[in-house]
Amino acid sequence: INELGNDIYAVWGISGGDQKVHKYAEASDSWGSAVATITDLVTDSIVFTDAGGTTYLVFAHYDSGGSGYTYTSDGASWTTDTTDAKYLTVWDDRLWGIDHSGQLWYSHTIGTEINDCKLPVPDGWVTALFVARNAAGVPIIYAATLDGLFAHDADNSRFVETQMTFPTHPDNGRGTTKWRDSVYIPSGLGIYKYINGSNSAVITPVGPDRDDGMPKGYRGSVLMLAGT
Repeated sequence: INELGNDIYAVWGISGGDQKVHKYAEASDSWGSAVATITDLVTDSIVFTDAGGTTYLVFAHYDSGGSGYTYTSDGASWTTDTTDAKYLTVWDDRLWGIDHSGQLWYSHTIGTEINDCKLPVPDGWVTALFVARNAAGVPIIYAATLDGLFAHDADNSRFVETQMTFPTHPDNGRGTTKWRDSVYIPSGLGIYKYINGSNSAVITPVGPDRDDGMPKGYRGSVLMLAGT
């Protein structure tokens, strides 16, 4: 779910089937008919304003049948780019994407991508791409993976492993988000608060698995976090 201008868009469907994009109609309190169809499983979305000043709503999508990203500037005309993209972020006035293999790319003008570095992890290891501050307080790109957090070193076009590491697990990092001064990283039903500082990092368990835990009927894995 995301927002473009004054409109809210959401995507839903089944894995292996078409994904339908719907626009919320406030007057009727309904989603109405689909405004676009995406053939791969949608994995991320973001709003990006390019160098020309045009604002786009962008959906990344990936499954075994293909990968790419689909975008619109008006909600009526939709374009699909076949550059592999599983997760997206915006940094340094550029759209950034990372694919299933961990290849990072960026674009000043949407539809024209340039490869950056490749994350040194196996295929399918990346679970999130986002921007947060580094130890010097400067916003940079981070990638969450199944075994920890990696920081992007733009000056040297590489990823650097951080102090935030986990035993490998298929749900680590999924739904990671930045909120205020911290990064919140899910790990199964757990959530870790990560604050990066000068020559140190503070890691605090804050998830619903603490203390007496969750009732059995509510146990599972965190899929998404949202600041509000």
